[in-house]
Amino acid sequence: MSIDLDAIKARLAAATPGPWDYVGQGWITHPGTTFAAVGTPDQGMIPCTDADADLIAHAPTDLAALLAEVRALRKRAANLSLERAEFADEAQSLRDRLARIPERTTNAEAEVERLRAVVDSAKAVVDAEYAAHSDPYEVGIKIAVLRAALDALDAGGES
Repeated sequence: MSIDLDAIKARLAAATPGPWDYVGQGWITHPGTTFAAVGTPDQGMIPCTDADADLIAHAPTDLAALLAEVRALRKRAANLSLERAEFADEAQSLRDRLARIPERTTNAEAEVERLRAVVDSAKAVVDAEYAAHSDPYEVGIKIAVLRAALDALDAGGES
């Protein structure tokens, strides 16, 4: 339900400004002036302006609508508070992950250096084997074994 807050505001602005006082015996007054009487027809009625009557006539529905709006806004505010808490948790999680990046970079750099050493060692083995053996078939077998080990290493396996 959409509440026309502008219409409510206009009725309030057009009516006699508050504060209104109930002085008993059915009389509603504005300082120094009686502007509405609440009573039964046999008591007689004091005329009030159309704007005052309009405001009085709309007061119950306007107040009910405003209360519903306040309730809806409070509910939305509560939901936003929950969402904010969830976002804060997610933001903290991301900050934690970002804080680990330097450590992960250092670990990755160390792994690259370790793999370079493995490759250098493998090259040295191939060079030494090739120099030590003149049999190309035997060198080919050792190269194939080394290649398989390096392929496993590339795939994330252990060699």
